[in-house]
Amino acid sequence: MPSPNDPPAALPLTLDLEDFKGDFSFDALFGSLVDELLPEFHGDDAAGVPPPPPPLLGAAPPVFPAVDELLGLFKHSCKELVDLRRQIDKRLQNLKKEVATQDAKHRKTLGELEKGVDGLFDSFARLDSRISSVGQTAAKIGDHLQSAESQRETASQTIDLIKYLMEFNSTPGDLMELSPLFSDDSRVAEAASIAQKLRSFAEEDVGRHGVTSAVGSANASRGLEVAVANLQEYCNELENRLLSRFDTASQRRELSTMAECAKILSQVCTRCKGHGPVFHAQFG
Repeated sequence: MPSPNDPPAALPLTLDLEDFKGDFSFDALFGSLVDELLPEFHGDDAAGVPPPPPPLLGAAPPVFPAVDELLGLFKHSCKELVDLRRQIDKRLQNLKKEVATQDAKHRKTLGELEKGVDGLFDSFARLDSRISSVGQTAAKIGDHLQSAESQRETASQTIDLIKYLMEFNSTPGDLMELSPLFSDDSRVAEAASIAQKLRSFAEEDVGRHGVTSAVGSANASRGLEVAVANLQEYCNELENRLLSRFDTASQRRELSTMAECAKILSQVCTRCKGHGPVFHAQFG
């Protein structure tokens, strides 16, 4: 066993950081230090330890023979504790530096992420504004297209009406050159509606030009007068066709056909009560 006068480096290493981990017990640590010097410290093991040799004649027996060795051990243990504390302090300093470095990196990363998120929100805001603008533009385009389509349909209908009016504006009493629409029994309702529009337009035009003819333009509305006469003749013919179909449907008790014929007859004869004696004789 080393003497207490030996330098500290010659003493064995007695302490380690592992001794202080987990459930630390000072009694257990102290026992492990003095185990070799004080076997009787273990209590039960003291019975097996041989008694110390008798003192030499003339020499005073030592009161505590292991005191010097214990003092050396404790001094060496204190030095080891100081070294362990320095190791721990160094580790703590390294950990603090590492934590500070990682914290700075994380803060930098968070700052970059925040900037990226802000930029992302700005992009979303611009995108939303763009989508809203595109939606408004699309709505305006849709309105314009709808208006253009409506105007196109109106123009197409007007062209068709002019074409039909020119057909009725041919030779008086000649209904042979009319479009197939006016002779198609499956399109009687459509033909009646168009004929009513043409008669309304032609009669208004004749009425306006009647004043002009009184002051010297007697031939100004002659063409439309022919159209009015032909339209009246066609309406009379259409009325007769509808009455014939109505009679046939009434004999067969086809109520839906009778209702359809009656509806069309009422439209055809709305403006010609004085010109439709057959209809009024039938229902009057």
